[in-house]
Amino acid sequence: VNITTRKPDDEFGAFIRGQAGNSGLIGGTAGIDVPLSDTFRTKFTVSKRERNGFTEDVLSGVDYGNIDEFAARAGAEWDIAANTMASLSIDMSENDFRPNIAESTADATAPATFQVALDAKPEAYTRSQGAALTVTHEFDNGYELTSITGLRSTTRKLTDIDEDYSAFPAATTDFVTEDADNISQEFRIASPEYDRFDYVAGVYYLDQQIDGNAQASALLAALNPAFPAIYRSVTHEESLSAQSFAIFAHGNYDISEQLQLTAGLR
Repeated sequence: VNITTRKPDDEFGAFIRGQAGNSGLIGGTAGIDVPLSDTFRTKFTVSKRERNGFTEDVLSGVDYGNIDEFAARAGAEWDIAANTMASLSIDMSENDFRPNIAESTADATAPATFQVALDAKPEAYTRSQGAALTVTHEFDNGYELTSITGLRSTTRKLTDIDEDYSAFPAATTDFVTEDADNISQEFRIASPEYDRFDYVAGVYYLDQQIDGNAQASALLAALNPAFPAIYRSVTHEESLSAQSFAIFAHGNYDISEQLQLTAGLR
């Protein structure tokens, strides 16, 4: 999936949008384009969205499946020279919410649809931030060289997940955390638009690191009546490192006005 955001405009401008809906949905997005010179343009965008949950905990009154999101993005575009341009994008987003919990159809305490009765109160938090720098240079012979550098960091946290889906404290995931960081670099060359043939070729590198840990607790007697009525906890830690390197090429050949041959290799 390739998502391309709108470039900063060369004229000053701004916009604001709002939304509202059922379950207390309310949100808004605002953005502004600020050209600082004929060769340097910037833009800034922020958005906020909130909504109540639609699954009710009959014991505590807490609702699950809510939304509490915030996001911001800044972009800049610089015409370094007549044939060279740099584009920088920085973004962040976070969501602090209570995840929707599966319903137990046999729970007499919460018999209705979209009702639960839990002894734990699950919460979740995610945050993602990153930056991307793209530099493009077009040579006099029509070839175009592009460099794309990407940085991204993501944090995820889950706490107090009720694993038995009941008011009885039998099993709980106390917490799950994960931190992921990656850096990527791509260089590619694109041919001029010839009459019948064109191609793109390049190299790509990715370096990724993911670290996480988790803890779960269970009442032993709930798992087996022969066990003592005490809680035991187990912890889990993970660490993943990955490096990826690729060489790729892709070409198109117009056999006729109605027929084109496309081939690629990675």
